[in-house]
Amino acid sequence: MMTSTISSNRKKSNIKLWAAAVWLIVWQAASMWIGQEILLVSPVAVIRRLFELVQTAPFWQSLACSFLRILSGFLLGMISGVLLAVSSLPGPYGIGSLGAPARRFVDFLAEAGQTYWQILPLGPTGYGDSPYQSFSTFAGNPYYIDLKTLIKDGLLTKKECKAYDFGEKEDEIDYEKIYRARFKVLKKAYDRFEKGKDYNDFVNENSYWLEDYALYMAIKDRNNGVSWKEWEAPLRDREESALAQAREELAEEIDFYRFQQYEFDRQWKKLHAYANAQGVKIIGDIPIYVAFDSADTWASPELFQFDENNNPTGVAGCPPDAFSATGQL
Repeated sequence: MMTSTISSNRKKSNIKLWAAAVWLIVWQAASMWIGQEILLVSPVAVIRRLFELVQTAPFWQSLACSFLRILSGFLLGMISGVLLAVSSLPGPYGIGSLGAPARRFVDFLAEAGQTYWQILPLGPTGYGDSPYQSFSTFAGNPYYIDLKTLIKDGLLTKKECKAYDFGEKEDEIDYEKIYRARFKVLKKAYDRFEKGKDYNDFVNENSYWLEDYALYMAIKDRNNGVSWKEWEAPLRDREESALAQAREELAEEIDFYRFQQYEFDRQWKKLHAYANAQGVKIIGDIPIYVAFDSADTWASPELFQFDENNNPTGVAGCPPDAFSATGQL
């Protein structure tokens, strides 16, 4: 009953919005054509200027272009949404996830007549835990893997999850505690996981980035998390013999990181499909620049502005603003 009422109200609202859109688009096109802001020009001035311009053929061509340009922008402006980071969703394990809380938020957006859910980047975070400083431009953050889903799948138990400290405050994220607990509980799930066709297909289809990422993370863990620039030269410079040895010695750790990405991808796709089925589209930004300490720079230094020793010769960031008086690099 609620669904039908919401649908009816949305249709009525859409009719009113379309009527307003047609009038405003024509008015905006006209005012733009005479070179004045719509709020600063009177209807008489608009009409007088239109009569002057209507005598020339180029007017109609320009008006058509203006109309199409404004139409596309205006229609996009008629659609609204809400920005909410996945990390901000409620949950019992210290941070938001891709599970039931995310689906409930989608339901809320649909009931409120919203079209977009804007999220922040989903990549695995490094020091500082900023979503804009990721260890990979391809990988998903294992913090967002829903543990309740793993419990339902028989890979974990509630008792095991409750045994770890994910933080005490419901309205704050304790990233240090999550870092120390999340991978331990995910490792238990990995130990029970049985590989099947879906897993193997995922690994094969994403090998172009997944293999470097999993190897990078495994080596990074063995080196206590330091940047790849501080690794021993053979691994830092990706000498093939050193990489082959690392793949052999860290085979299980590498596969553990593959499992994390498989599970993230599986849960993300289910959430994405659920949102689309409710008429909600998920949008979001990505880090503008690739992090220096990332699998991407380590695996493909030739794509970046590095010198012969793989030191950055140029870095980019943001100028000073209200967020940071000295800017961001």
